[in-house]
Amino acid sequence: MTNSSILSPATIVPALRRYLGAGVLATLVHQLVFVLALQLGQPLLGSVIGAAIGALISFLLARRSCFARHDGKRLQPRKFVCVALMHNLCNALAMALLLQATSLAPGLAQALTTASLTLVVFFIHRHWTHSHADLPLACRGH
Repeated sequence: MTNSSILSPATIVPALRRYLGAGVLATLVHQLVFVLALQLGQPLLGSVIGAAIGALISFLLARRSCFARHDGKRLQPRKFVCVALMHNLCNALAMALLLQATSLAPGLAQALTTASLTLVVFFIHRHWTHSHADLPLACRGH
C-alpha cells in the first residue's frame, strides 16, 4: 500500500466515520461521568476519570470497527494506552487552564477540550497505534 492510498479521502473518510461513531459512544460515557462528578463539585476529577473510561470504550470499539485487528498486534493496546494517557493529560491540562483562566462553564470547557483533541488523536491512532496494513481491511468493514 502506498502512502498516497493511505492518505486518500476514499480511505480516510470511512475510517474517520467509524472512528467518530465509536467516539460518540465513548464521549457519551465520558460526559455522563463528568456530569455525575459535577454534581459532586469535582469537574476536573470527573473529566479525567470520564476520559479514562471513554478511552477504554474508544479503543475497544475503534479497534473492532475502524482499525482491523490481526494476530501479532500485541503492541496496539500498549500504544493505545500511551496515546490515551497523552490525550488524558492534554484533556486535564486544557480543562484546568480553561476552568482557571476563563469564565467558561465547565460543560463548555469540556466540549471545547474534547472537540480540539478528537482529530489529533484519530491521526495518531491511524498512523501509529494501528498499522497502515490494517486500514483497507477495516474500511471495508471486515
